[in-house]
Amino acid sequence: MKKGKATSGRSEPFPGILYSEPGALGLVCNIIAAFIVAVNNIQGDEKGTKLAAIVTATEIAISSSLAIISVGLCVLSLLLSITMAKICTVLELAILLHSISFTTHIFNADTKYFPMVSSILLGLVGIHGFILYTVKGLLDKNLLPEGEPLIKMRTPITPALPCPTFRSRIASDLFKAAKVLEKGEVICVPTDTVYALAGSCSKPDSISKIYHIKGRPPEKPICLCISNLQQLRVANPPFSPLLWRFMDRCYPGGITCVVKKGPWLQNLGVGEAADFVGTKESVAIRVPDSSVLSYLVSITGPLAITSANPSGEPDSTHHNTVLDTLGGKLAGVVCDDESNETVASTVVNCMKIDEGLISYFRVGCVPKDIVDNLFDEVKKEQSDQIN
Repeated sequence: MKKGKATSGRSEPFPGILYSEPGALGLVCNIIAAFIVAVNNIQGDEKGTKLAAIVTATEIAISSSLAIISVGLCVLSLLLSITMAKICTVLELAILLHSISFTTHIFNADTKYFPMVSSILLGLVGIHGFILYTVKGLLDKNLLPEGEPLIKMRTPITPALPCPTFRSRIASDLFKAAKVLEKGEVICVPTDTVYALAGSCSKPDSISKIYHIKGRPPEKPICLCISNLQQLRVANPPFSPLLWRFMDRCYPGGITCVVKKGPWLQNLGVGEAADFVGTKESVAIRVPDSSVLSYLVSITGPLAITSANPSGEPDSTHHNTVLDTLGGKLAGVVCDDESNETVASTVVNCMKIDEGLISYFRVGCVPKDIVDNLFDEVKKEQSDQIN
């Protein structure tokens, strides 16, 4: 229910003090009227009497004008309040009646009990609204009836999303996303670079779905995503100390290392998906510096990932872009707003690293010279350790 804004009226302490609605304009009117009345109370010599007469005439003109303006503003507020809670409409009506009673007093009309009745009504409704919204604000409970709006505004129809969405910072949502992956479905996930399509390695068919969804040529490999380097160490691949040292410097982050395939992939929990990730001889290992994706991988195990964009099109840097381009083909999107980078990771060929050589399949968010410097430092450290 939409909460209306409760406003309160004030009884006039003496003629000339005008209450108007909205409050800001009413306050200005009150100050002006109070000043006029104060000047009108000046007593003195003949000159002062003439001044008082002039001020009295001015007071009548200004007070009358302000009173009419006040009634008009109250009518406007009443019309606007019919889309709010009913108590707001009743309150605005009470304020309008009170304003009318004051206006009739300005014009010296014989209203008898009208001002008193309108003041009592305004006071009762004001107390009701004060208690209602105070309790509602503090305890989120309706101690007194609020009432439905007399006219309900039509709520804009939000277009249905093409697929389910999951909030990246809500653990329960990520758990739901993990369940979708475990069913063999493909979802979009945020990384430390751009958004990626992901499928569980425990469900090799999901990797085939990634190729189909993205329109990716079968000769282009998909990389393997793990949560941390320790996960790779436990799999015990036969990597050289130089390669381990280099990966220590690269992970986690926007560098992907391409290494030789082997039976160690089974120790990693890749299973039959080993035939679907990478090439026959190699596999790209991705360890993103993303708490969201790391948490997801810790639940599901290794994921096969590739950038979340139709093949040949720019990388997706916002979950809305993914929803627009691929949403209808996905089982879900983990939403994390803008990505940290505008391009994907830098892919480094480490197949000949033991020969002191690295090359690049793709230069992405990490510049080539930075990676080269890292490798030079690693080689020097390795050489110093041997010597």
